[in-house]
Amino acid sequence: MVLPSLAPPAPPIAQQASAAPATAVAPSPRVLGRRVPPSLPPRVPLLVRIYGIITMIFGVLGVVLIVLYMALRSPGGPLGVVIGGVVIIYMVVVVRIGKGMRSGERQAIYGLCVLGLIEVGFRLFSFAAASRGGTHHLWFLAFSLGVFYFPPLVSAFRNWAAFK
Repeated sequence: MVLPSLAPPAPPIAQQASAAPATAVAPSPRVLGRRVPPSLPPRVPLLVRIYGIITMIFGVLGVVLIVLYMALRSPGGPLGVVIGGVVIIYMVVVVRIGKGMRSGERQAIYGLCVLGLIEVGFRLFSFAAASRGGTHHLWFLAFSLGVFYFPPLVSAFRNWAAFK
């Protein structure tokens, strides 16, 4: 015994495919004539922005001071010019890292980590090379890590979703 179905028969597959055109695109939402982005990223933490501005200031001051030093003093021959050029490039990178921190770029946070590692390496090398203790290098390292590197990095990694 066969019972008839109450649902209408399904159209053939060829008719189903032609019913919905392939070029149909859902319209984007608009508010007062402007497009609304699908989702806005979270805001960059204020502490990271402040440290980004401070980093930019240090970078600019470093470039200005090195250029003034090279202009007013004898740079010590070709090696002095090369060292001054490397320091200027380093300071330009520091400015770029500060701009990235202010705008919320993940690469800037990675760059700040690298700057912190360079600071640690330089201070440990200076401490080891000092003939009379040189504990001021370790104190300066502890101060710079605790005041300049640690706070923005902790804030950045806590709010990692805010970075692009």
